[in-house]
Amino acid sequence: MRIIIDCIVMIEIILLIFWAIKIKNRNHFSAVLSVYFSALDDNK
Repeated sequence: MRIIIDCIVMIEIILLIFWAIKIKNRNHFSAVLSVYFSALDDNK
C-alpha cells in the first residue's frame, strides 16, 4: 500500500512540474510545492 501511495505522489509531483513549466510562474510554483510538501510531512 505504501508503494502505491509513493507512486501517486511521484505522479502528482511530475504533473505539478509540467504545470509550472506551462504557466512559467516560479513564485507560485514554489508556494504550491511548499504547501504540498508540508502536507506530505503531516501525513507521515
